[in-house]
Amino acid sequence: MREPHSAAAPGVIVVGAGIAGLTAAYRLARLRPDIGVRVIEAGHHLGGWIRSERRDGFLLEHGPDTFLARKPGGMALCHELGLDECLIPTLPQPQKAFIVRGGTLHPLPEGMSGLVPGRLGPLLASRLLSVRGRLRVGAEPFVPRWNAPGMDEETVAGFIRRRFGDEAYRWLFEPLLCGIVAGDGEVLSVAGVAPRLLELESRYGSVLRGVRRTRTAPDAGGPTGFVSFRDGMGTLPATLEAAMPGVQVMRGRRVTAIRPLSDTGWEVAMEGSTSEAAAVVLAVPAWVAAPLVEAWQPSLSRALAGIDFASTATVSFGFSRLPADPALRGYGYLVPTAEPDGGPVLACSWSSSKLPGRAPADGFLLRVFLGRGETSGTDADLVSIARAEVGDRLGIDREPLLSVVSRHERAMPQFTLGYRERRETIDRLAAMVPGLALAGASYDGIGLPDGIRSGEGAARIVVEYLDLRRAA
Repeated sequence: MREPHSAAAPGVIVVGAGIAGLTAAYRLARLRPDIGVRVIEAGHHLGGWIRSERRDGFLLEHGPDTFLARKPGGMALCHELGLDECLIPTLPQPQKAFIVRGGTLHPLPEGMSGLVPGRLGPLLASRLLSVRGRLRVGAEPFVPRWNAPGMDEETVAGFIRRRFGDEAYRWLFEPLLCGIVAGDGEVLSVAGVAPRLLELESRYGSVLRGVRRTRTAPDAGGPTGFVSFRDGMGTLPATLEAAMPGVQVMRGRRVTAIRPLSDTGWEVAMEGSTSEAAAVVLAVPAWVAAPLVEAWQPSLSRALAGIDFASTATVSFGFSRLPADPALRGYGYLVPTAEPDGGPVLACSWSSSKLPGRAPADGFLLRVFLGRGETSGTDADLVSIARAEVGDRLGIDREPLLSVVSRHERAMPQFTLGYRERRETIDRLAAMVPGLALAGASYDGIGLPDGIRSGEGAARIVVEYLDLRRAA
């Protein structure tokens, strides 16, 4: 059966309704209101891994709970959608985050922005590192630039060890890396994961020197740290859907194949039906996109399949009010791989200490993040691991009011060595296919602003193609 399409002008199909796909559809409808846009989503939920839920007075996040305000893309779209008043910053805390070492929670040195250290002073004062480790960090400005003939990529671990030392990598940068991408720094490419570090070294000869020279005063016009929405991150995909009434959203329809047509554009096959479009945006993970293009572009399929992914899970616990504990006056903690009793636990976030309105007045909400290849057990298994973590680490031995497991199978793209070559190959091969655009975390990063930026870019590619096609 062929799906009807009522639009007078050739339409566009967006496959996937994560944040990149929704942004692409929204932008296409705004830039070219004369075309019909359809979004096809295999599931019944819009927003991908972004999903908020209210339960028993708690506001749960099944995916990300914040995004970085200063990163391009996120705040601009929120402003355009009229969401400024819905945004909330993280709560001010005496100490924002901790890292576990030797069973003790050590404050994360101030000024860390992702994997980029903003200030040398807090690093040198931190008890997280030994005196020798701190002195090695202080020597970073005197470390020469990397010069390895015949090699154009370096692992994250290799870069950090070379510039800051092994101890800083194991106890500071590695847990931050796991918290961001749930990956192994021994195989991840610094060019793919932290290109800012490479840029600072290349331009200034030192990361710390480069940070000092490029530091700017905070923008007084708005937040620069992490922000969320008063009613949860699900606010954004819901608002995007409401802001594009002319876009047809098809839920519960899995795309099984796409095929370029010589005269009319594209044929998109779903279970039980087919549909045609002038252009297609594939806003699905690379491992989902690979088999869709294999029949007519095997080289692109192989390049997409070459991107690795990691699975993670979170366990959310809602408790009645906990005793006033100074250790909980922060946002949570990270667990390094080097910590002997860490196991699959990557981090623990104290959601109701981090954001307002996440728990009832007499409640406390926290999330335990699990990874390191050990998330395939039953829900009961994951809850047991998480209960042991908060019991041993935080001394919380009471029964939770609720326990909720959220699984993220093959959700985190791993930009391993060879990232630059793979990305260049994917971009080149995709550009050779008229009317096709790729979008999503597989290519442009895992954060919400990255997904928005990726969707915007895909929309521009499609609009340029349609304009050329119309002019021909």
